[in-house]
Amino acid sequence: MELDCLKRKRVAFKLSTTKLLKRIDESKDSVDSSELDDLLNLLQGKIGSIKILDDQIVDFIDVNDIEAEIERS
Repeated sequence: MELDCLKRKRVAFKLSTTKLLKRIDESKDSVDSSELDDLLNLLQGKIGSIKILDDQIVDFIDVNDIEAEIERS
């Protein structure tokens, strides 16, 4: 059950990261550098959170499941 929770959290972080990237792209020419720095800090925080969630998810996944997934793809 905890694995599903971690996956849902990761999906939420990825969605918010995508929205933030779109916001950065749309406003990169019209905002000042301090606002871009703030957005960059937000982005770095979200990426860090996604990496932590990825590591936690990997801890739950069985090696055999990973090998089977690789063979299927």
